[in-house]
Amino acid sequence: MSDNVSSTFKGSCFRICHCDGAKETLDAALKKLRKNKAEAYKRQLMVHLERLSEGKRLSSETIRKEGDLPCLVGKTPKCFWALKKIPIRAYFWYSDKYPSTCFVSHYVYKDFDKLSQSDINIIHCNWNKIERG
Repeated sequence: MSDNVSSTFKGSCFRICHCDGAKETLDAALKKLRKNKAEAYKRQLMVHLERLSEGKRLSSETIRKEGDLPCLVGKTPKCFWALKKIPIRAYFWYSDKYPSTCFVSHYVYKDFDKLSQSDINIIHCNWNKIERG
């Protein structure tokens, strides 16, 4: 289903990169929706990511700070974000290592608001692979 989801795409402000396995998590999240809704939700998520890459405004219902990232020595702590098309969320962060780049860690189907520890663990693991490399 994620065949038309690019691993990386570049807008005028940011490059959006999907971490390894992120597209598969999108497929898994979309499978929890009715088939006719899944394609529409995927399209809307991609439109939101394109708007993010172009530096366009997104509403507070669409994007919000979600949690803290690990901290590099001597750096100020950063946060990760959720891009939402309820009930699907894309968790991402703005990279310090790669200028003007956002990394989408993974997607999740959520019918509740609380951030789960497993989502935090996945984001931290992906962040460590990329930012600490």
